[in-house]
Amino acid sequence: MVPALRLSLKNVLQMPKGMLSLCCVRDELLVTSEDGLLHFFSWENSETERILSIMDIPFAMDLQQSRGQSLGEARAVKEALFSPYLDGFVVLLSDGRAALVAPTIQEKFNTQNYQGIWAPGLTNSTTAAINNKYRLLAFGTLDGECLVFGVDDVTGALVLSHKMFLDKKHYPGVKVGPISNVVWTPDGCALAMTWESGGLSVFSVFGSCLMCTLGGDYGVTSDGIRKEASLFPSLCWGTEGYQLWLLGIGFNS
Repeated sequence: MVPALRLSLKNVLQMPKGMLSLCCVRDELLVTSEDGLLHFFSWENSETERILSIMDIPFAMDLQQSRGQSLGEARAVKEALFSPYLDGFVVLLSDGRAALVAPTIQEKFNTQNYQGIWAPGLTNSTTAAINNKYRLLAFGTLDGECLVFGVDDVTGALVLSHKMFLDKKHYPGVKVGPISNVVWTPDGCALAMTWESGGLSVFSVFGSCLMCTLGGDYGVTSDGIRKEASLFPSLCWGTEGYQLWLLGIGFNS
């Protein structure tokens, strides 16, 4: 039985200018803005705001062996994703780099003690998704590949586990551009991926391509024009089972 729910407006919160993304960080709302600031708002008292600059956070390759350095120039955080299982949140910077930002080992989680851990070799990220079950971070790239990183339990470093991409052997002639969406299933066993140029694929958690819409012939219209791949600006998995909801543009009948 589904309980009856009633939504009511509790408060109107004035957001910072140039807002880029927001996510829930435990009992706070994290809002990122174009000026590189991280705004933390309390759910209990929305007027309570704590601000942290991404330029003040030291970034390194791991938590133990590398000495962290702050960003040399201002960078905007275009996307932030929180994971309670990793005890931190992933940030995608405007220059294409990505990192896991976590509290220092000695301190509790707060806005004063953070350490950034770089995803090595990643300089062209477009979007990200967190797999809490397998402790994996998936990053879509401008090249059309999805890079999947694991977290080293000893050093805290991000280690490249595998890549998800369309094999030219099975998809000859198929060209894809930047990835627009990567979304894990609720059980973390599969990932849906879409590209800005169109098309949808589903990969297993460790990189096997289960299906892809770009492998078929889209045919032609009544005017003799070849039909193009459908665009999917947004998608999400259902809470139970493998039902995928898609927001599609350009579906052909």
